[in-house]
Amino acid sequence: MTTPQDVSAFLNEFKAKMNDYSIVYIQRDKNFQALADLDILANDRTRYLQSLEVENYYKGPTLIMKDVLTTGSLV
Repeated sequence: MTTPQDVSAFLNEFKAKMNDYSIVYIQRDKNFQALADLDILANDRTRYLQSLEVENYYKGPTLIMKDVLTTGSLV
């Protein structure tokens, strides 16, 4: 089970990396549809990511995602 402390640590690391590296958004129809469904403009994506807080957490990450975040690889 993911704790609020786990989520906070992830968000802190994620936001630090956002400041150091550029985010590459893959332009796929399903991504544009998801943004439209959420009423988020493409130009606002980064601002929404930067504003995420522990309280926004719902569930996850899965064990696979934890491995990806730890190793940087799906393999």
